[in-house]
Amino acid sequence: MRAALALLALAIPATCFVAPQRRLVSPKLFAEENADFDPNAKVSQLDEVLIQWGVKDDPRVPEECRVDPMTRIKEAGKAGVAAYTLTEFAFWLGSVPLAIALVAYTTGSLPDFATTEGKEAVAGYVFVFINFARVIVPLRIALALALAPWCERNIIEKFFPAKVPDECEV
Repeated sequence: MRAALALLALAIPATCFVAPQRRLVSPKLFAEENADFDPNAKVSQLDEVLIQWGVKDDPRVPEECRVDPMTRIKEAGKAGVAAYTLTEFAFWLGSVPLAIALVAYTTGSLPDFATTEGKEAVAGYVFVFINFARVIVPLRIALALALAPWCERNIIEKFFPAKVPDECEV
């Protein structure tokens, strides 16, 4: 069994260096180009909230007019970057101790890293935690965009005031 896993561990990275001979292209199932764009699409109230929070794309907006969430943060300027930094820092600073506390509360103790069972348990917890963090990325970005005006007023304008060019006298 170990020999098979070792062989597999060597074979998978080796395939990354093999150039494909031809590109595999799946045939289009539908002739319609913008299948997800419908200007008259009915959107439920829940979908409307999810669209506003940035979790779901608006089907009423054409694909070429949609803006990537990270592009929206960049367009918010220094305040957007500061807000995103604050929300990410708060999320990771709060969620990791909370995850450890939840594991300790549900199991009664922290996993033992010295045993195989403890390492497997930690791997399972990490898998669940990272996937949860990935699922809520749109909510974290939406929170950062909502926080950008506050960051502009209370951080950027106070600590990084706009430089006013001096008037030149001739």
